[in-house]
Amino acid sequence: MNKHISTLALAAAVALSSGQAHALTYVLSGPNSPTFTANADGTLSVAGSSTEYTGVQQQDKLFDHFSLAKGDTVLFAFSHIGANDVHSISIGGNISSSAPTTVGYDISVISGTVHLVSTASDVVQSAGISTLTETLTPGGVINFTKDSTSIPFPTYTGNTSLAFLASPTLVNVSETVAPALSGTNISFIQNSFIQSVSAPGPVPGTGALGLGFLMLAGAMTKAREIIGFGRRFAGMA
Repeated sequence: MNKHISTLALAAAVALSSGQAHALTYVLSGPNSPTFTANADGTLSVAGSSTEYTGVQQQDKLFDHFSLAKGDTVLFAFSHIGANDVHSISIGGNISSSAPTTVGYDISVISGTVHLVSTASDVVQSAGISTLTETLTPGGVINFTKDSTSIPFPTYTGNTSLAFLASPTLVNVSETVAPALSGTNISFIQNSFIQSVSAPGPVPGTGALGLGFLMLAGAMTKAREIIGFGRRFAGMA
């Protein structure tokens, strides 16, 4: 996929170089995105539209360079909690119940004044046991097993989050989710990226928070939130 030059325009066509096609960035206007569908060439389209976007801008973050299967569903969400911004992405639609599934993308800071401080991940599944191995460059590895057979709540073995020690402004994400038990039903892979900001501010759209990994006062708190995505995708767990 061609490299891009990001802008803060509401819907910008960005020239890559003379004679090349333009890259389109979809700029989100609210805390939750429309439903995107992945195309075979690594672009995304809003469901029901043929327009192809190479990236999705959420506040001062840009998600792009997607490595997804054609037909994958992608959702984005944003929240402001205390002194932290939380940028979230959820990918699903073609996750196998019998073999590993690998997806990837980049997330970058385009404001030039802040950086990512930490990240956390989850697997949305209605039954069974799954493992997630996520490589973040730079950053490290998230690797955990989620057991949804435990009663009454799922249990996790391994690390579901990590702190970025290098204060990156661009992170490449590659992650593989695999069922570890026959009958495992995986709906989505969810990732949240936390950016520390200078002062608390208003919370836009807190009633429709898409993902539930929030960092408050420098501490990572894992709390699965299904309000936003659950309203769109009944049956997710």
